[in-house]
Amino acid sequence: MHGSLTNRLLENSVGETPVIGMGATITHWSDRTPATVVEVKVFKSGARKGMPREIVVQYDHWKVVSGSTDDGSAKYEYERDANGHTEIYVVNNSGRWVKKGLAGKGNGLVVGERDRYWDPHS
Repeated sequence: MHGSLTNRLLENSVGETPVIGMGATITHWSDRTPATVVEVKVFKSGARKGMPREIVVQYDHWKVVSGSTDDGSAKYEYERDANGHTEIYVVNNSGRWVKKGLAGKGNGLVVGERDRYWDPHS
């Protein structure tokens, strides 16, 4: 296993079906970055016809509204960033979103909620 247990559990949870404008969370080693779903592509044939196969997410703006990043107690406010960095994720055979081209290595993705966490110990 790599990274934090919390991030690995989040990545493997059954999320919502992605739609444009929905919140998402990009998971890193132990940190999390909020994002917004900006594009959804679906399977055109086969057993998963009509189901999402690829999504593009865009990093959001965030700011601390209470607490501290130094001790992990920070609470955040999120706002869409129309100029934010984008990443592409594809669904694998087990239904998990993985970064395109990395075969399940690298960043993970949680669809349906925005979350920011910066590990003060890293």
